[in-house]
Amino acid sequence: MLRSLFHRVDLRRFSRNARLYFAFSILYSSGMALFSLLYNLYLLRLGYREDFIGLLAGMMPLASGLCAIPIGMGSDRWGRKPFMMAASLLLALSQVGLCLITRSTPLLVLGLLSGISPAMVYVNHVPYLSENSRPEDRGTVISLAFSTYIVTSMAMSLVGGNLPRWVGDWMGGGLDRPEPFRYALLFGTALTACSILPALKMGEARPSRGPLPKGAGSAPPDLVPWSILLIFAATSALRGLGMGLSFPFFNVFFEESLHASTREIGLIFFCSRLVSMPSAVVSPGLSRRFGAVPALFSLRLVSGVSLAVLGVTGGLLPAFGVFLVYSIAESVATPQEMTFATNQVSRAYWGRGQSLRVTGFQLSAAAGSVMAGRMIVSAGYGFTFGLAALAVFGSAILLLTKFGWHYQE
Repeated sequence: MLRSLFHRVDLRRFSRNARLYFAFSILYSSGMALFSLLYNLYLLRLGYREDFIGLLAGMMPLASGLCAIPIGMGSDRWGRKPFMMAASLLLALSQVGLCLITRSTPLLVLGLLSGISPAMVYVNHVPYLSENSRPEDRGTVISLAFSTYIVTSMAMSLVGGNLPRWVGDWMGGGLDRPEPFRYALLFGTALTACSILPALKMGEARPSRGPLPKGAGSAPPDLVPWSILLIFAATSALRGLGMGLSFPFFNVFFEESLHASTREIGLIFFCSRLVSMPSAVVSPGLSRRFGAVPALFSLRLVSGVSLAVLGVTGGLLPAFGVFLVYSIAESVATPQEMTFATNQVSRAYWGRGQSLRVTGFQLSAAAGSVMAGRMIVSAGYGFTFGLAALAVFGSAILLLTKFGWHYQE
């Protein structure tokens, strides 16, 4: 079994473009992971509360959702590489502003600006990897890319949880001040900027002239498979709503409700990535063994239950255990759904399909983040995370209703 696993993750099997994308993803995700871990804690030290944190957290997915479809159409026409390069530069510039500016209105504008960059990556990474891999390797490459993100986030969680303390000791300031967090975030900005280097070396895949692989769809070029595209956009929208209602507030939840230190929060996020990494790698095997729909439905059910339980958990140790279960379920389900959605349509619609999925996910995530910030202040985390669980349940039921339990690709 170990030999088979190592064979799957042997990067030499994959194309040069795929390997360059992994390098790009490591650097790009490093900066984003540090911001995901530390930025809300930095805002708390600037005097902001959950209502503004939720509003600002909603700006990035709002911009991503609004820009995803134009980006998808543009990438289908001009290629994926220009958007990867632009993503690095735009995110690095906006992160500099988010670190140096403290007034609320400019922060909201910068939050909107920063959201354009992830849309360029979210829309293009699945089509780019699919175009630069063999059909039999497609599921493995997508899962490995997701695992690369997990490993990067894991490392940044461990480093990031200690980074403000190290900076504070060097500056002679305490962790109740914003400065240690600001300089730690600027380090993440530098990592983001370095992702432009592998992006510059990426190449575009040559258009395929052979027959479409089995499961890639057989619709004629002039017939857009809207029913398939829209169903995945809808399931993504429900998942995005659940994510927006929960994910931006996990670090605040652990600090404000469970009184975890920054170092403990970093360790919690590190452990969640640690258990998620092997789960994402074996994801294609679960889909092949049990079927895509049963596997996805079961995993989304586990995710939803975990979210609902997390919101009412009163102790740090039980919450830590529930959070690990949630992380494992999400890490297995996400690459499965990416591969499943890609395999339902022909290559001509990969960019369009991914852009619709990103639009649904990001716009709903933006709405969820804005709503969650107000609901947490007024009703608490239990109610808010419970609504997130219902949204995740809804995405699973919608997928099951469309394809059925015994659907075969």
